[in-house]
Amino acid sequence: GDNLATDIAAGNRIGMHTALVLTGLISRKQAEAAQGEMKPGEIIETLRELLK
Repeated sequence: GDNLATDIAAGNRIGMHTALVLTGLISRKQAEAAQGEMKPGEIIETLRELLK
């Protein structure tokens, strides 16, 4: 997802591995500082990175 408060938090709540895509909504600095249910499992620049 691209939103810590909705996409990432929801995924974490149900036990999924999460990935935050940096679309401009959230900065890398904000993502790295996230805590609790808003902390993403991965931080990626593009969806293409998921295929690696």
